[in-house]
Amino acid sequence: MRKFVFLFILLVGCSAQIPKWFGQSKLPGYSATNYYTGVGEGNTFADAQSDAQAAIASQLRVTIESTVETFVQELETDDRATYVEMFQKTTKSAVSETIIGIEIVKTKKVGKRYYVFAVLNKTRFLVGLEAELDQLLEQVSKLVRNARNSIKEGKIFVALENYAEAQEYVVQFYTKKAFYDALSPGPFFMIETITLSDMVSEIRLILSGLNIEVISGDSQSSKAGTLLRDPIVFEVSFIEAGTEKKIPIPNMPITIKYEDGTVIERGSTNQEGQLETYVTALPITSKHGKVYARPNLVHLPPVYKKYLKKAEGSARYSTLEVTPIAFTLTIRDEMGHRLPKVEDKIARSIEKLGHIISDNAEVALDGSVSVIETKGVEGSGGLQHLVTSELSLIMVLKSTGDKVASFMANGKGLSQKSEKEAIEASYRKLNIKKKDLAEMLSRAEDELQRVFEQKSAEYLKKGKTLYAQGNLREALQPLALVTHGDAQVDEATKLIKTIRAELNKIAEDRLRREREEK
Repeated sequence: MRKFVFLFILLVGCSAQIPKWFGQSKLPGYSATNYYTGVGEGNTFADAQSDAQAAIASQLRVTIESTVETFVQELETDDRATYVEMFQKTTKSAVSETIIGIEIVKTKKVGKRYYVFAVLNKTRFLVGLEAELDQLLEQVSKLVRNARNSIKEGKIFVALENYAEAQEYVVQFYTKKAFYDALSPGPFFMIETITLSDMVSEIRLILSGLNIEVISGDSQSSKAGTLLRDPIVFEVSFIEAGTEKKIPIPNMPITIKYEDGTVIERGSTNQEGQLETYVTALPITSKHGKVYARPNLVHLPPVYKKYLKKAEGSARYSTLEVTPIAFTLTIRDEMGHRLPKVEDKIARSIEKLGHIISDNAEVALDGSVSVIETKGVEGSGGLQHLVTSELSLIMVLKSTGDKVASFMANGKGLSQKSEKEAIEASYRKLNIKKKDLAEMLSRAEDELQRVFEQKSAEYLKKGKTLYAQGNLREALQPLALVTHGDAQVDEATKLIKTIRAELNKIAEDRLRREREEK
């Protein structure tokens, strides 16, 4: 009997030592109306404090998440799950920040256990939160205004940068507004309402209007492993919905890749919205290759990346077993007028031989077409006009003006209507044989080889000088023209690889600095 009484007294004594306020989670002077409250216990004071803070944090999290869930459901988008995740991260961060304001107002140690009572003053918390919301709203409003004004001014990339930054702030704003509205007698007052839904729609509208196209340098040919002779120039523009007006986008970061994903270059468009790149002709698939230009918007939230699928430009090229010869081509009639259709016909034959037509060439193909005979002939429909024309094509070295080879071809044209139509028909009928063109090139081979090696040496020297001066992109242009002399070609190829690596590093460093500044 005495043992029983002793144990009873011992148990009653221990239970009496556990704070009453801990068991009830209540403390006079700290009502639920004015305070968030939480109790905690642990083997150390720090453990008990963390336990109490976690209790208050849990209440805050429930308060925010219910409000945020309603807010996200109102978004007219298929990406709600992504936005829920964004808000969850911001909620976690906001709750963590709030823990700093939690106070421990009561503590007690019972044996080896610590007990604490923690509070968060709602009034004091609201005052600080209101000031923070004012700052966030001002920042969001400023960024959105800048974005909308930038669109009007044609500064599309600047608009995207502002919208991307504004979205980060607007998620923070509405997360903390959910806090405020749950605690305050009335919701946070907003002079200007800027919703996430509005921003999502505006960003999508911009992205859907981005356009990238090749304006020069497409469909070139080069010996495998060497640079294409001319740069590929991409143009980035914005086409507003319902219009065909193109607004060039300057300073747009662009990544250029081969079709297997290998990065060729990272750069930004100039003030005309253009970016030129020198591409090495690598046979990715068979004897052909393709390069793509896509926006490199590192600050754009991942949820928007799918809207960039149409913002892509591409260019094709072909690889050859030998170094092609580049020619300028000009064909004129007796009056000095150019004949584009005759030029196209000759150009196709030249390209079938593995060579190219380029405005940037050391060898010119200059031709003239003359009418050498006109006469009338009787036909089934009466008198007809028969015209014989002659093409004289001369290969000229631009550096010296020397004529190194020539080629002749005739064509006959017949017309019942007029002599003029017969002349035009004779141009179309010019008998331009690939074999004859090949023989002309063969006759000039030695002289061409000598000239090309000499010019390649000059281009190599110029490229090295520009590189030494730090003009990396400018150095690529002459280096792309180093086409002859094995040692010269190897040296140019190695230097091009070095320059490309340095250009990419510069672009990556710039993007990294921008991310750090953000």
